[in-house]
Amino acid sequence: MLVLVLGADGYIGFPYLIGLCSRNHDVIGVDNLKRRTLVSKVGGKSVTRIYEPYERERAVNEYFNGEYRFVFGDVTDYHFLYCLIKTEEPDAIVNLAQIPSAPYSMRDIRCATETVINNELGTLNLLFALKNIDKTIPVVQLATLGEYGYVNWGELPEGFMEIEYKGRKDVVPVPKQPSSFYHCSKVNMTTFTIFATSIWDLKFTEIYQGVVYGVSLFEEIDQRLYTRFDIDADGFGTVINRFTAQAVINHPLTVYGKGFQKRGYLSIKDSIQALTLAIEKPPKENYRAINQFSETFRLNELAEIVKNVAKELGYNIEIEHLPNPRVEVEDEHEYNPVNKTLKELGFKQTQSIEDEIRETIQIIEQFKHRIRRELLIPKITWC
Repeated sequence: MLVLVLGADGYIGFPYLIGLCSRNHDVIGVDNLKRRTLVSKVGGKSVTRIYEPYERERAVNEYFNGEYRFVFGDVTDYHFLYCLIKTEEPDAIVNLAQIPSAPYSMRDIRCATETVINNELGTLNLLFALKNIDKTIPVVQLATLGEYGYVNWGELPEGFMEIEYKGRKDVVPVPKQPSSFYHCSKVNMTTFTIFATSIWDLKFTEIYQGVVYGVSLFEEIDQRLYTRFDIDADGFGTVINRFTAQAVINHPLTVYGKGFQKRGYLSIKDSIQALTLAIEKPPKENYRAINQFSETFRLNELAEIVKNVAKELGYNIEIEHLPNPRVEVEDEHEYNPVNKTLKELGFKQTQSIEDEIRETIQIIEQFKHRIRRELLIPKITWC
């Protein structure tokens, strides 16, 4: 199968395409390298060393049977995307080409606009290109559990729910409560996609993914196969990755606010597994929604887990609560998303979160000299 991966230079995109090549799929990876530019813009850099795209391409082709080809390009350029799909005729497409940072989108008007235009225009271009070229190509597109925001009704369905109002029933998309302009852009991506699949008979799976953490499967093979590992609090570092970076430099683990915020989480290995299942097992329906996570935790629970694993490895660190830079519900609340579809596809958690954190700490220890303390404390606020 020839898979077109949009966003191939990202934290998830690069190890995901390696995983596809390891399963004998051929991959065309597309990226405009914006993630590298934006991380630098907020003063950060990947803790792991990341090689240039064509050096990565050579490394993938040295070790795996599937053929990988990197193409520099921007999904917000409709002509580029249309010509690529028309010429290459992929069997499937994976759309990971989004700016994935809530703090960055809240930085200022320019960053908010950049995030919205990139994410929404890229999605519109893909929808129209498929309409005009081939409506049957299955697409897996990355959404986020963060679209749902704060919910306090208990079980969180996948994509849609049945409601009753004044004696009448209907099935509607689950209400969205975005908590940043980034999340707003993802909500609009979902709205565009549900609408387009309903009128043009396109085939989309949207992945409502939880927070991803950890390191990928391929570091031990060759350092050129490292994925990026960002830890900056004002840009692209996710919470567990930030905690592990803080642990290896003996910095307190910084919990925002009361720490009762509850979210879904999965390792990058499990993200790769789940995305692979989604592309290899396309849906029969036009639109399929999948809640993608392994476990749910509160921030306080995560901090304790990282603290305990770090202690086993010889690090004695404390937990520190900071004023929350975000506007979000911090009190204890019910948050129970379901992931029935993912399990039906055959998903199984690769390893425990403790083992994943232990492995992550052991890998990034060798790069601790690249961790800058000032990047670990948030400066961007929602108000």
